[in-house]
Amino acid sequence: MNKRSEKISALDDAGFQADQPGVQTAKPTPRAVDALAAEQHTLISLDQVTPTPPRYFWEPYIRLHNINIIRGDGGVGKTMFIMAIAAAVTNGAKPDQMPGALNTDQGAVIYYGAEDDPSEYANRARLCGCDRHYLHVIGEGSTLPRLSDLDVFRAQIKQTGAKLIVLDPLQSFLNAGNDMNKANEIRPMFDALRAMCKEMECTVIIIEHLNKATQQKALYRGIGTVDIVSASRSALMIGWHPQQQGVRVAVHIKANAKYGQPIAFAIDGEGKFAWHGLCDATEDEVANARQYRTTTATGEVVDPVLALVLAILENHPDGWSGTASQMLAEGSAFVDCSLVKSPETIGKKLPGIHHELIERGISWTYIKKGKHSFSKRSQLTLSIPEDREDREDADDINDMPIFPATTQDD
Repeated sequence: MNKRSEKISALDDAGFQADQPGVQTAKPTPRAVDALAAEQHTLISLDQVTPTPPRYFWEPYIRLHNINIIRGDGGVGKTMFIMAIAAAVTNGAKPDQMPGALNTDQGAVIYYGAEDDPSEYANRARLCGCDRHYLHVIGEGSTLPRLSDLDVFRAQIKQTGAKLIVLDPLQSFLNAGNDMNKANEIRPMFDALRAMCKEMECTVIIIEHLNKATQQKALYRGIGTVDIVSASRSALMIGWHPQQQGVRVAVHIKANAKYGQPIAFAIDGEGKFAWHGLCDATEDEVANARQYRTTTATGEVVDPVLALVLAILENHPDGWSGTASQMLAEGSAFVDCSLVKSPETIGKKLPGIHHELIERGISWTYIKKGKHSFSKRSQLTLSIPEDREDREDADDINDMPIFPATTQDD
């Protein structure tokens, strides 16, 4: 048998057949195709694998060498929160007030940010106490890599020795043809990014913005497909504390292992970051909390009109009566009324806080005649004239009595 015949015989034994005698090419038979496919999708039994518990970069909030999500509305402090994490990494030490355990030595961080200039990132890093020698950003005039540019990430991680990279925000790293609402387009990119994390021994945090569906559960509040958060191993949502003025909260909304307790933090008037320890705010409270700028005397954050009512009754425990404009003028001496735009706002807001008033032992009722009357007792009443002529005779809107849409009986 000559060499050519030996080759054809070997191919045939392996599941290949020559197209026809005298032709050098060969094609796989179905048996060979199945064999090759099985090699590409090899199965192993788990008794051959050493069990490994979850590993953390920042325990229990950020998974090591994996994809993590931090999401929130604009202006809630996502960048500063991550800069505070970067400060611990670049300094090689976790501040005493920072919850959890930082499981990494001093190392570099790459912040791939699309929304601010390098000088602004440098200022935020300074305010958070970062060692800026170890913190890197894309230079002025340079372009951001895309999720498909894994070789660029590899090269820059190797160049800097980065232990953490941040992509802010997600949509800036997608190609023009990518649809972030389609899981079958996002998932393969995340799978490839996760493989790079393990290869380069680097942890990734991706910043995600929230949608406008405020009544959805926190897990579904991100823009784009829910598979974005599903593909991550851990996700935090940042929002406002539902009770404490000016305090922000990071809530652990997704984890494939243990969940961490919500973290409170604040950013002062000079922009400095401060950890405030753990808190008990729930994810739904944080997802739907508003940035109230009105507080009661005890510092409790409430609806602006509710704060106004409480302040009035605090100073008039036996009751109060007057027009909406008088209430606003007197109440502004006790609380910040900047979010109560006009006396008419009071009338519009009262039906919406009806149940909150009842829970506090305050009632308001609708009467046919007389001015508004408040009283802080078990059954206090806000008296409102029903006669529409009172409205028409008012000199201007500031003198209008309140006409709520509902009454206590509704």
